[in-house]
Amino acid sequence: MTAVSLAPAQLAVRPGDRVGVVGEHRSALLRQLSAPDLLTLDDPVDVPDGDRMVVATHDRLLLDRFATSIIEVDGPRITRYRHGYAGYLAEKWSARKRWEREYLAWVTAIERGADHLWHDPVPRPPDPMRFETHNSGGLVASGLPNVGRLHLEPGSRLLVDGSGASQLLSVLAGQRRPGAGSIVRSGRIGYLPRECVVRTPDRSVLAMFARGRQGTFDEHAERLLSLGLFDDTELSTSVGALSRDRLRRLDLARLLASSVDVLLLDEPTLGLPPVLAEELEVALEHYAGAVVAVSSDRMFRSRWTGAKLTLRPGSRQAAGM
Repeated sequence: MTAVSLAPAQLAVRPGDRVGVVGEHRSALLRQLSAPDLLTLDDPVDVPDGDRMVVATHDRLLLDRFATSIIEVDGPRITRYRHGYAGYLAEKWSARKRWEREYLAWVTAIERGADHLWHDPVPRPPDPMRFETHNSGGLVASGLPNVGRLHLEPGSRLLVDGSGASQLLSVLAGQRRPGAGSIVRSGRIGYLPRECVVRTPDRSVLAMFARGRQGTFDEHAERLLSLGLFDDTELSTSVGALSRDRLRRLDLARLLASSVDVLLLDEPTLGLPPVLAEELEVALEHYAGAVVAVSSDRMFRSRWTGAKLTLRPGSRQAAGM
């Protein structure tokens, strides 16, 4: 179990407090909390009525509905945010803007000759999450079992539900052969699978990110760090030592560093802390290519404005988005 330092002033749960705990090590913190009449729940589907509870979850819809405050566990740092989920997001956004202003001020001072500031540098903030297109390609599938015809062009949005949804994404990505029908891909395909497969566990995070890409390791390190998904202490970590959530981040990082025309996303927010899940949704809104997603994330689904396809055995549907 990951050790988490408890700060009593930050973690005091008073009558009326309904606290959400977020972060990769949220469950570790929850297990260390113990107090009379304090209800603790780890990744529940819903929460009961109560006026004193702590819930470890990344379910943003649940956090938005019940939490009066949010505790974020970020490595050894524990931060508490008041005013519920909306207050948490607002403060994270404000903190990001402060960081950007401080970095700009530091760079400006260095350019004006304040060389002494090199001894106390301000780290560069991560770039905003952004998916890039390669050209204007798409995808057309015909005769697929339970799907029929599928036509994806730039700007298409499709949310897939039902039995076989994940398998459909892997077929569209070319990871498995369709049982029937044909697929014509006219552009680059970016695929984020639900499960991360580690075939070379001894390779480092940086080496896996750089695999198949042109450029030096220094250039790859700069690009990976600019995404804000890993810090510099993790670049030499072997991928076999990564948690499932960190492996998902590595797959997402490779996708963000690619230029693709169709994004096939199987549970894209799975394992991401709420702030990164929010950033990913904004990035998808601004992405010019086609998106096909499978998601059980209730917030993601509640905000989806594109087309939807529910797979039913024996049906032949046509989806043109």
